[in-house]
Amino acid sequence: MSTPDSRRVKIVVSPLSVPPSAARRVSKVDDGEGRKTSLVSLPEKRVLQPSSVENIAESLSSVSKKPCVRGGSDAPLEGENVAELRAEIGRLQERIAWMASTAGPEADSGLRLADMQEELRQERENGGKLKVKMERLERRVADSDRLQGALEAAKGEAEASRDQVTALELRIASYEDHDRTLAALTKMNQELDQRATEAAKETEAVREAYEEKLASLEEELRDLRVSSEKSDKGLRNELEGAAAESKQLAARLEEKQRAHAEALERMEVTMAEAREASEETVRGLTTDLNHLKAQCEDMEARLMEKEEEHERSVADLQRLLRESEARLEEARVSLARAEGKAAEALAEKESAMLLEVEAVKAALLKKTACLERSEADVAALQAQLEAVKEDGEMKEEGRKRRRTDTGPVDCSAES
Repeated sequence: MSTPDSRRVKIVVSPLSVPPSAARRVSKVDDGEGRKTSLVSLPEKRVLQPSSVENIAESLSSVSKKPCVRGGSDAPLEGENVAELRAEIGRLQERIAWMASTAGPEADSGLRLADMQEELRQERENGGKLKVKMERLERRVADSDRLQGALEAAKGEAEASRDQVTALELRIASYEDHDRTLAALTKMNQELDQRATEAAKETEAVREAYEEKLASLEEELRDLRVSSEKSDKGLRNELEGAAAESKQLAARLEEKQRAHAEALERMEVTMAEAREASEETVRGLTTDLNHLKAQCEDMEARLMEKEEEHERSVADLQRLLRESEARLEEARVSLARAEGKAAEALAEKESAMLLEVEAVKAALLKKTACLERSEADVAALQAQLEAVKEDGEMKEEGRKRRRTDTGPVDCSAES
């Protein structure tokens, strides 16, 4: 028959099996001799059962599968879940080790040592797997932080581009569609935050139920220790049922987290598509704006050419007017000379002088009529210039109204 001292075997356990946080949250139990002893002060090392290792691996894998999309809000939630899982792992290891250390005296110490060594080997293997999973989780968190930084930088660039295009988008009717797209993205982001909060609440509720179940198991365990060996068998059955129930709870939690991860991935895809559509709209608007600028520059160049042609025409008309005035002055001088000669001439030359005066008057009337026609031509050209300017202004206002109503319009045909 084995004594209590012979059953106290020293087993070296991986540091991951009993986290420091578990030692601070361990309740006191009866050591079988009527004394309340803390589980931390028990002489034997804690042994991790394979079923508990499987539960731990499943819990950590379910946590590692959760994508860290939002570095500002979801990463602390994952750290809290990992800490809670580690604490629960520590508590389960303490209870299982205590149950294993307080087995009946009929247990064979040699077989028990072999079983413990096998469990230690499995524990080390599972501890290595858990380390790998934790490293993967930390890498995913780091990747999430980098992606969040890239996303923030992209958001900053998008904000800067949007500020540069704001003054030009005031004349484009599709600006309202852009606003609606941004509002939809904001709403989707709010829904994503709400779903993440709901998932965190559900996880907390499952954890509280799990802790309540473990507390009830502790009470049943203390009651069964006072009972006989027959009740000890019933206790093992209860513990197996509790382990199965914990597996079911872990499976449900993993299911919920998987559904939440899928919802997050769908939200990410939708946001990426909406962002690409918004960027495509901005590129199209920028292209239309450059096209309109080129057309405006072309129209300004043509208008300047027409103004130069009009100025040249006015200069030619003014030159012709000056020449006509010079000829009129010469004709007046000639008329004055002719009148002087007529006054000095004799009566016999009066008829000839009269004829010459009539001829000069006819020439003067002809030159006056030519001058009036030149002035009328100048007035007509000025009226045409004013009409051309008004027509250009009306066309420009019409194009502005059409761009305001229907968006960018190709004005190459009108020009």
